[in-house]
Amino acid sequence: MAGCSIPGLPGSGRPQDRVGVEPPPVSGNAGQGIPLTGDERLAATLKELWYDWSRKNPYPVGMNWTSTLEVAFRAISWVWTGFLLEGTAADSSDFQRDLARGLARTGWYIQRFLSTYFSPNTHLLGEGMALFLIGVRYPGLRRAGTWRKTGWSVILEASKKQVRRDGAYFEQSTYYHVYALDFFLHARILAARNGIAVPEELDGTIRKMLSVLALLSQAGAPPRYGDDDGGRLFDGSRNRPEHLRDPLSTGAVLFRDAAFKAAAPGLCEETLWLWDRTAPPRSTPSRRVLRRRVPWNCPHAAFTPWLRPGRPRRSSL
Repeated sequence: MAGCSIPGLPGSGRPQDRVGVEPPPVSGNAGQGIPLTGDERLAATLKELWYDWSRKNPYPVGMNWTSTLEVAFRAISWVWTGFLLEGTAADSSDFQRDLARGLARTGWYIQRFLSTYFSPNTHLLGEGMALFLIGVRYPGLRRAGTWRKTGWSVILEASKKQVRRDGAYFEQSTYYHVYALDFFLHARILAARNGIAVPEELDGTIRKMLSVLALLSQAGAPPRYGDDDGGRLFDGSRNRPEHLRDPLSTGAVLFRDAAFKAAAPGLCEETLWLWDRTAPPRSTPSRRVLRRRVPWNCPHAAFTPWLRPGRPRRSSL
């Protein structure tokens, strides 16, 4: 193997063979600044990032085509990229066509290599979210209908199999609970905004998951338990303990629930991005979530939150 190079592997072969810079998640990148500032340089930069990565990572060569969940996250980022570039000077029919072709390859890959047996957890849920998003956002693609149907089916099935009856995520981890809740909230809002019927059972599951998070957040940042890999959907940098209450902001607006609002850290940026450019629906006035010292427990998740009185308040499991 001496002297051999592997195309697409970092540090292998010629500099031009190495992986390009991948368009980062929507939050914290050039894309968010485009509608906020109108700076066309940001649009041009985002467009060049996409072409740079695509040139240096041709399908299916290289390490960036080995993980289905990674491909799914990339697809979500690409859909946001196309949306944020619309109407800018950097946008063009050629770019949108190239992007659609890239998403078509991505959608085929995700459906072909779904983690149905390998990782039927947040991996599968995230992959279903990406398929659903591509199918809804790009209905003109040949397999869009299939991806939309498959993705929505994966999401609904995950809401039944991956969430315990008390609303706790089955991996019994604060981080994974929030991570899965991110996917469910994004998919639910996307479906409703595109005229897709949302089953009451899905709403019920999301509400229960939000209730568990609110329960854990009575004293502020929820206690961390279980696996702690810090996964998030919208903004990967918001993965510290103080950020784990973010879904409560979106849940409070979506369901107009005062308990979720009281436990939330405030109106989060993610919530605003998921709605129109107009103001999001108003939620009801805030009030305290729970006043009992020993609140509701989660028997299926095998924990009981205990709120310790005093200032500052503390919670433990």
